[in-house]
This record gives sequence, C-alpha cells and structure tokens, in this order.
Amino acid sequence: MAEPNLGMQFAFAFRALADRHAEVLAELLGEELKPAHAYLLRAVAGAPYSVGGLAELLQVTKQAASQMVDLLEDRGLVARAVNPTDRRAREVTATDRGRSVLATADQAWRTVEGEVAGTVGARRYAALTEALATYLAVAPPAPAGGVRPVW
Repeated sequence: MAEPNLGMQFAFAFRALADRHAEVLAELLGEELKPAHAYLLRAVAGAPYSVGGLAELLQVTKQAASQMVDLLEDRGLVARAVNPTDRRAREVTATDRGRSVLATADQAWRTVEGEVAGTVGARRYAALTEALATYLAVAPPAPAGGVRPVW
C-alpha cells in the first residue's frame, strides 16, 4: 500500500486528535460531548444564532440543527431566547454551564496538545504549529464558521 499523502496524513491526524480530545473531555466532564455538539456550543458562545443559522454553519438540515439544540438545551448547555429585534424569532445562546463546558474542552485540548508534544518532541511540535500557521495565513479563507464538522 502506498504511503498516505499529506492530505491523508492530516485527515488521520485530525481524527486521532478529535478522538483523543473526546476521551479526555469525557474524563474531565464525566459525560460525553460529541465534537459536532462542541462545535455548535462554541459557535453560540461567541454570538447568538438562529437554528437556521446553525444549520447553515454546520451544513446540516434545520431539523438536524434543531435536534442538536434540543439535546444541548436538555443538558443545560444552551438556551433559546426571543430575539429582541424580531419577537417571532428565537436565538440560541450558551448558558453559564455551556461556557464552563467549553473551558473544560479547552483544557482537554491543552492536554492532548501536551501529549502530542511529548510524543514528537517540543522542538518538532513548535515547528509543526509554526508551519501550519504559516500555511493557513496564505491559504484560501475557510467558509463562514471556519471548519466544517465532518466527524
């Protein structure tokens, strides 16, 4: 079998990182938070979104986005509120508990990044992150919302 190309290496590495992050996060939280749910939570922590806006960001149907919001609302991570400028519309925002979970998710990422640095060495890790930052600075811009949650 041929050696994986750069794109495949990135895909495999991303999958390994996302899986390990989910494990560490579950250990810290005592409950599972799927990567797509964390992505939605991070979006609404930055600014209120309509369910339609979330569907567009996540590149899923409005029904799928609504189901995700329902699940996160049941867990106390997001809340729906009336839009102050359009009383018929609802906005989804992160709750205090949701923001706390995001802080824990960030802690989990630091743990995973530390594991990677420990595996490849601090100097190689620094070179990797610097090279990625250099490439991303000139790469075509990501669609609105950044990365599409394909996990």
